[in-house]
Parts: sequence; C-alpha cells; structure tokens
Amino acid sequence: MSNTSNDAALDYLKELKKDKISIITETKEYKHFKLNGVEYVELLEDSTAWSVFYDVISATLGSHFLNERNIYPVSRMATLYKKMIERARRRFTHFEKQTNFKDTVAIFELLRIASDRVEEERKSRMDDGLVIFEDLPFLFEDGERVTWENSDELQVAGYYRAAEAKSSWSGSYMIFTMEVIVKVSNSVTRAQVTLSVPAFGGSVEISKLPIAKLVTGSKTEKELIARGEIFASVAGGASYVEYTGMLVKPGWMSDAEFRADGRVMVDPESMARLDSTTYDKVKRRIMQKTGYRDDDDIEVKIETVDEKDLFACSPYVLGFSFRAKTWGMLRIADIKPIDWAKDAFERLVLEPKTKKRVRALVQNSTDSFSDIIGGKGGGCVFLLHGEPGQGKTLTAETVAEDLRRPLYSISVGELGTDPDQLEKRLREILDLATIWNAVLLLDEADIFLEARDEKDVLRNAMVGVFLRLLEYHQGVLFLTTNRVRNIDTAFYSRISVAIAFTKADASKRFKVWNNLLGAAGLKLGDNEIGELAKSDLNGRQIKNVIRTATTLAKLDGETVTFERLQDEIDEATRFERDMREAPEFLTKEPAKPQLVKAA
Repeated sequence: MSNTSNDAALDYLKELKKDKISIITETKEYKHFKLNGVEYVELLEDSTAWSVFYDVISATLGSHFLNERNIYPVSRMATLYKKMIERARRRFTHFEKQTNFKDTVAIFELLRIASDRVEEERKSRMDDGLVIFEDLPFLFEDGERVTWENSDELQVAGYYRAAEAKSSWSGSYMIFTMEVIVKVSNSVTRAQVTLSVPAFGGSVEISKLPIAKLVTGSKTEKELIARGEIFASVAGGASYVEYTGMLVKPGWMSDAEFRADGRVMVDPESMARLDSTTYDKVKRRIMQKTGYRDDDDIEVKIETVDEKDLFACSPYVLGFSFRAKTWGMLRIADIKPIDWAKDAFERLVLEPKTKKRVRALVQNSTDSFSDIIGGKGGGCVFLLHGEPGQGKTLTAETVAEDLRRPLYSISVGELGTDPDQLEKRLREILDLATIWNAVLLLDEADIFLEARDEKDVLRNAMVGVFLRLLEYHQGVLFLTTNRVRNIDTAFYSRISVAIAFTKADASKRFKVWNNLLGAAGLKLGDNEIGELAKSDLNGRQIKNVIRTATTLAKLDGETVTFERLQDEIDEATRFERDMREAPEFLTKEPAKPQLVKAA
C-alpha cells in the first residue's frame, strides 16, 4: 500500500505518535487497539487480511483512504460495513468458510459489532436533527425525492441515487448523485446530476444542509411541479413562448447576459446545429450549475415526461431570443404561454381591399401554387415600400400575430456584406424560418433590391445570392424599403404583393391614435383624438408621444390627459421645425476632403 500514501490528510495517524496504545487483539495479520478512546485496526502488509481489505477499502471507502501505515479507524470502516462485506463475498467467494481467512473474518466481526453501535449513535443524532459528515450517505433511501438549493437560488430536484465520500488536493467532500430530467440536445433524457458538500467537523443541523427531502404537498413541491409542467410543454420540439428575464450566453472567461423580455424559441437541436460554439459553452455551464453529466452510459432517453417526474425537470432550457437576436440559456421559471393579441390585424390601419389580399395569401401560403419544377418556392413575398413610420413593420408584426406564428425580424447588418457569408447566413435563417414556421421580416432591404450595376461586382453577387435563395423559400417573407424606384427587375416576378405606404392623412392618423391609445389603456373623446390627429406625425412618432406622456404622468402621479399629449406632440415636432428653420450652412452636407499632392 506504500504507493497510495495519504498520511498528510489523515489526522488520526498523527495522534498515534503521541500517547500510549491499548492493545485489544493482536495476531500475525492484524492488530486491534485503542488510542484516546478510539478503536483502530492495523493490517500487517502482505497478509491475507491485508490483501482482502486493500481491495475492499479501495472499492468502498476509496483509494484515497488507503495509507502507508495500514492503520484505519474502526468507526469509519463500520459506517460501510454492509458494502464492505458484500464486496468481500463477491471478490473472495466463500472466504468465511476458509481457515486461511480466519483473521479476516474476525476483523469483519468486530466491524459488524461497531456498525451496530455506529448505527445506534447515528439514529440518535438524526432523531435530534443532527448529522456528522460520515452520516450523509445514510440520510436518504435510493429513489427518494430530494431537492438541492444551488448558488443561483434555483432548486435542482430529483431522485436520490447515492452518496460517496471523495478527497482531492482541495480537501474532502461528499458527492451526492441524483436522477433528473433534462433537455440539452434533441431529446428529453433521464440523466445523472452530481452535487457536492464539503467535509465539516462536528455535527450540523440537517435543516442547514443544501440537500433535503421533498415534502409532499409543500410549497416547494408545488413550485417544482409547476416548473416541470412548463418544461414538459416545451420539451417536445421547437416551442414558441413568452419570456420575462435574462438570457445567459456563457463565454470562456465570463458570462454575457442579455435582456430577453418578449418572445423566445426553445430549440436546443437547432442551437446545436447553427451555433455549436455557444451550445457547447451553454451545455458546459448547465453542467456547472446543476451538476448534470453528459454521459451516454447514464442517459436514458424518454418520449414524454411522466406526471410523477415533473418535480425533477431541469430549471434551464436552451433557446433563441428574438429580442436579443442570440442563442443562450433560459430559465424555465421565466417562461409562460403567449397571450396572443386577438384583434391585432383588425386594428391595422390599411386599405380593406389590401388587408383582405394579404390575409388570404398568408393564410393559404402552404397550399399555394408552386413551380412545375419540384422544390421551388410557393411562398408569399410581400414588398412594403414607403416613408418611415407609416406601418410597414407593424404590418408584418400583425400578420405574424394573426397567424400565431413567430416573427423573425432581421436587418441587413446581421447578414453581412460578403456574398459567401451572406449565402451561409441567409440559408440558415430561411431554414430556421421553415423549422419554426416563422414569418420573416427583412427590414430596409434596399441593398438587395436595387438594380444591379455592372461596375459593382460585389453587390451584384449579393443580389444574385438573395434572388436565388428567395426563389426556393416556401414561407411568408416581408421586405421593407423606403425607396422603390430603383428595384432590380428580377424581383418583379418574385414579389407576390407590393404595398405602398403613403403619408397618412388626418383620418388614418385618427385610427392610429385611437388604436395606440387603446393599447396603452388610455381613453380620450373623439374630438380630442381628432385634434391630436391634426398634427402631421407618423405611427412611430405617435407611439413615442404616448409612451413618453405615460411615463411622465406616472412619475408625477397623474393620469395622461389631452393637454399632456399635446405638450409631447409639440416636443416631438420641435426638432423638425428647428431643422427646417436652421441656416443652410447647418443643414448642408459637408464637402468631401480633397487630396492635395505634397509639394
């Protein structure tokens, strides 16, 4: 045993040098003695007893427990007497009937007697609500429901499986193993969670431990089951849900957190495929936070989550935030079903005939006529053009809400300006839109829509890529632009409907004011709304006026009045008024610098 020295970690060995030893039993194979009231067994190296206990101790207490002097406290071995005797019977068949194992049998007998005594002492402590470190493996029965409070105040719950003492350079600790339900790949899985409790001296209150029995009918159980129900509802595949909280995107050195209030898509499988770097980091972080181990040998894939297992579901899932435009880790407790706006499309201020065409096309997009050549797109492509703030983006939003589908909004900046990068990124987005059955919105798509110029090879390549991928897209796509005069003719045949958004007159502005005031929970008379509608504001400006007026009224402890809204209109139009009245030299575009050749 000399090659497994661990004397420095075993304080009781130091005590053996100090006081007189009281011998209880001594044979050719072992010595049973007492020191300061504590019993020990010393095994003589190369004896039969030494060979047996070398194997048994390694398999039960762990190789870290072995020491050069082959001296072990009886009480520590007695805590695992049953496991030790079972191991010996498996490893050394019928040893109890063989004369050459006589001393080995004698040692096991004294361990049995000590085990009974240790068990009585343990029971007495636990009846008083106390435990020592060595008691921890006896706190729970296999399969018992337990909870673990981690540093993030998120409880991990599951079925208790085992507890085992371990040691490392940092000290000793107890490893608890639980069985939980997780989803970090393409399937729901029963997996092992390992959590540790550092070693402690003396006794502690059981209630102060981070691990505890789950009490039936308790508030904790109800909260865990409620969380599990949400987990089960999003575990079957890509799930579109509402989220209120932070998305965590782990990095190599530190985490990045993004405000992710709004709609999210829970979809670990797509995350693993499209953002494998973040997926691997997130998976590693979930392991750190919960102790989850990604081991094919201990995973058991399941079809659905049983009702009795709801409490054991993971507190995290992986998904995509449409607000933060990134993948990351989402807290189950912050997820809830989407409360769809039922009359959003009806409140959209658009010509009735145009609204009818849009709704008819999008609602039947999956059944629409496709090309003679199989695989070509049969989707709907809408071109929304006109001045800013007239409702182009809102139209796409309300169509998605009416269809009860995700709205995936992307900007030109997200796609890049390199043709190869553009093709890869756009193909990924179109694939995601198909998987998620999402409505796509490409905002300010002018760079892709403008007519090609033989002198601009790079942009021509980008337009070509966009046209090719657009032809095979089978979903609903909205393109918005503020300039429509210079569109490449190749787009004419690919656009299902083009809608012009002209500057709103007073009657349209009245409808916009009425809708947005209603959405904000504000009520004004028709005459007052009519007065507000006289101001030449677009929809985005009207929304900002209402938001600012509501915020300031709340700060002052007042209600939103017509007068306050009128004040905000004046503020909103002041900048435009100042720009119109500014001297020409303030508004004129500065001249480009001239390069002058040095003399």
